Amino acid sequence: FGSDEWNPFDEIQRMQQHMDRMFSSTLNRVNASPSFGPLAMDSTYLPELDLKDEGDHYVVTVDLPGLENSQVDIQVEGRNLSIAGMREAATEEADNSGKVIRSERNLGKFERTVVLPGPVDKDSVEANYEDGVLKITLPKSTDSGESRKIPLNSGNQPPAS
Repeated sequence: FGSDEWNPFDEIQRMQQHMDRMFSSTLNRVNASPSFGPLAMDSTYLPELDLKDEGDHYVVTVDLPGLENSQVDIQVEGRNLSIAGMREAATEEADNSGKVIRSERNLGKFERTVVLPGPVDKDSVEANYEDGVLKITLPKSTDSGESRKIPLNSGNQPPAS
């Protein structure tokens, strides 16, 4: 496709991003609702992320404020990157200054799975969590990791080249 031509795959990606934002926004409103908040405590939310192609690697950035490293799990399987974790309510000392009227901070389980545009070198993936921002660097690979032909040895004969 040329740069001025319509690319259906770009359109599909934009629709997916829009749907992710819609669902995330809806779940956040349900969690913040005084009526549904207690019922939605265990529901999941979708932290928003950015995926960039930086030439020889991809970079995924996710805002996850208020978490410890131990609360985040990152997995790469094939071209799927999964980020999961749990944000628990802060255990603040009760004070007599009033009660919470509205709480909009996301709590509970979260999981995001993103299909990467191409194969990555799983052994070289790096993740850094600083100031509430998770940054995952995924070096590109020419090996898809999906299948590999294994040469068959016969007795003492070396494998055929």
